[in-house]
Amino acid sequence: MKMKKRCKYCNGIVKIKKEEIKNIEGKGRGVLCDLCGAFISIPKKIDGNVRLSNRGHIGRSWKSNNYMRKKRRQKTAFLIVSIIGLFVLTCYFFNNNFIYPRPVNNEQPYSDFLLICNSTGMDMSTEIKISILEPKIGIEFEDENDIRNHSNYQILIDSEFPVDIIIDLRSFDYILAEVNTNNYPNYTHYYQIIYGGNNYNYVLWAKYIGD
Repeated sequence: MKMKKRCKYCNGIVKIKKEEIKNIEGKGRGVLCDLCGAFISIPKKIDGNVRLSNRGHIGRSWKSNNYMRKKRRQKTAFLIVSIIGLFVLTCYFFNNNFIYPRPVNNEQPYSDFLLICNSTGMDMSTEIKISILEPKIGIEFEDENDIRNHSNYQILIDSEFPVDIIIDLRSFDYILAEVNTNNYPNYTHYYQIIYGGNNYNYVLWAKYIGD
């Protein structure tokens, strides 16, 4: 390996080979100038091995920092995906399975119903009708499939606006609410299982499907 160094005495540029560098008694580590014979000091810090070692340290430091940046990006991406997934699952749960709110008073003498648009929050209780179905006599519900089988029910209240429905559910294990029996435009028709035994103030979703 060759290096270049300027002589302080003649101001000339001297090309120096590593093997030419020697410890000269009384002067230190260096070489003699080819032009004027003056001593040129070569400190150890510019030795090629030292520079290579420093470059290796810098390389390892850069790789470490780059790895940490990648890990932070991965954690941020995972957090964003988790939040979006939780939001989607929450929306699905509310739109498909949830009856809101829970009981106000378990000892109240009747249940009533409210129908709210899941998209706008508007009260649709005087626009969209529902029917209430009770289990047929002699039907035994052995599992969830039996509970959700519409053919196991019969009409108890036929196609009324929710604001007009008042019913005591304490004697029922299950009832079925059929929503949008009047085929109100832009809203879906669906069935909702309601578990009896107590009376509640039920709020059901009017599920908007767009224009």
